[in-house]
Amino acid sequence: MGQMRYLNYRLGLVATPNFLRSSQAKVQFDAIKEGDVTVADQLGVFGAFTAADSSGKVIGGGLIGAWSCSTENMAFSLTVTGQQATTSQIRFQGLLDDFECSS
Repeated sequence: MGQMRYLNYRLGLVATPNFLRSSQAKVQFDAIKEGDVTVADQLGVFGAFTAADSSGKVIGGGLIGAWSCSTENMAFSLTVTGQQATTSQIRFQGLLDDFECSS
């Protein structure tokens, strides 16, 4: 994967939590993990975060992924949120597993 494409994925992971923060000002979003992910045989990146209320109690979280399909010259991103981490992870992985790039 080209360095510029990789940097664009990373920027997407930064932009989405910023959007969430601006739309939900009373919720504290904290990054907890990031790494690489393979989607439809294409390398991408993911990030995981928690969401806490004003008292610091964790009320949910989510995962963000970004990748591109080289055959389509298109980039994609996915954000999954929920109150239960396991449910969010299962849904996120299921959507990634079912995603296909056009041939």
